[in-house]
Amino acid sequence: MQVTAAQAAIHMAYVAQQRLDGYDEAIRHTLKWKATFDKRVLQRHPGEVVFTKGQLVQVYPNDLDYTFKMEQKLLPKWSQPHRVTERLCNSYQLKTLTGHSLTGLYNARQLRVFVPKEGSPLHIAQQEYMQQVHREGDTRVDRDIDEEGEQATADDDDDEPEIEAVEI
Repeated sequence: MQVTAAQAAIHMAYVAQQRLDGYDEAIRHTLKWKATFDKRVLQRHPGEVVFTKGQLVQVYPNDLDYTFKMEQKLLPKWSQPHRVTERLCNSYQLKTLTGHSLTGLYNARQLRVFVPKEGSPLHIAQQEYMQQVHREGDTRVDRDIDEEGEQATADDDDDEPEIEAVEI
């Protein structure tokens, strides 16, 4: 039995349709599992976590979660406090307390709020810093366009108040 060109074309169209159906099923399956995951996460931690400009946060370095080294047991799980400088969707850019920018972006899942001890030097410095930020009037972190309507750049944030380093 010999295969004709018309039969081959029909078979190729059938194969292409099966590929499309498989891709469609993979997308549906992924969306179903994402919805289930999101539902579980929202049950445990309802609402979106949003940090404001100047807020103190700690970073969780998850690179130690998948190692069997002994020092992972002794190293602190959360970093020193840092300040939020900018929000990009669900990621944040951070600065140290001395004003040095950290490289890269940090996902909101890797961050937690740091509340300094009442009356400590860091608590007093943080209150002064937040008052200055509020006086400047821009407490939103996720601003992408400045007052003139131009795209904001990383250099636009150089007018932040400087504070001296504080021991924790």
